[in-house]
Amino acid sequence: MKARNFRTLPHWLLLAAALALAVRQWAWMPLVIVGNSMRPTLRAGSIVGLNKLAYRSGPPRRGDVVAVWTGWELIVKRVVGLPGEEIGMTAGGFCVNGSPLAEPYSQFRGPNDIAPGRLGADRFVIAGDNRQATLIAVISRDRIVGRVVTWR
Repeated sequence: MKARNFRTLPHWLLLAAALALAVRQWAWMPLVIVGNSMRPTLRAGSIVGLNKLAYRSGPPRRGDVVAVWTGWELIVKRVVGLPGEEIGMTAGGFCVNGSPLAEPYSQFRGPNDIAPGRLGADRFVIAGDNRQATLIAVISRDRIVGRVVTWR
């Protein structure tokens, strides 16, 4: 019985497709930004990368832009609250452990107020940079798919 020759074009294409699918599934994938909740940092139509390996060695940090799985879709938001912190919002700006959070990336603040509360273990607060048009949520670590990477 002869050994197969894997040097033909169809075999290389099949191998390349399998490798591309594996990278997309477990390591990196492109995303297109939809909506204005991350303005001015990210604009609708921007193409960014999603590094799915970013948090294998450590947890997300405050200020990281992450992709979050809602159960139906991926949304892109910024991490503003970390596990164990007391966090609240006054006039669209976050306060962490009683001190205002410096957020130079957030230029569009809304009139929102949220009473302070302590985050549980493995819980994060996420929000878009455009506070007038965003979702603010407490999520568990397992919802964070990876860190968003931009090219500038």
